[in-house]
Amino acid sequence: MTWTCDSCGQPIYNIQDGWVEWLTRMGPNGESLYSHSMRLVHHMPSSPQRGGCQYDGHRTYAVSKDLNSDLDLEFFASPDGLTDLLQKLSDNEFHNQEELIEMIKRLHLPNYEEARLYLTEAVAQGVFEPNSKPGYPHQGQLLAVRRWTGI
Repeated sequence: MTWTCDSCGQPIYNIQDGWVEWLTRMGPNGESLYSHSMRLVHHMPSSPQRGGCQYDGHRTYAVSKDLNSDLDLEFFASPDGLTDLLQKLSDNEFHNQEELIEMIKRLHLPNYEEARLYLTEAVAQGVFEPNSKPGYPHQGQLLAVRRWTGI
């Protein structure tokens, strides 16, 4: 299983090299208002010499006053991680619930991560006929996209 880094677009080949992060908008009294901008990235130290794919917490806070939140990909890809993501969904923690649902699909639906970037084009090319809401393909459709792309 590989994942695509939402920062650099390169593959994440090893689950230990992945990180799930998001930002939390803070209120004027320091209360958490909502979360947003969830993404899957390479877990690398951010330094001026090396760069990095993770949010720069100091810069983010200086610009928007948002706080970084994160955990390792290995946790979120586990059953406990799925429970945590579903709890965030149940608690309406995210301003845009679809971005949270997208992360759940990426981490827990077989074949979704590999095929997701090609779904729109695959439908346009007639690879499969959509019979569900866009972005919610069935396994047979995901497998058809993987065959079509050769991934």
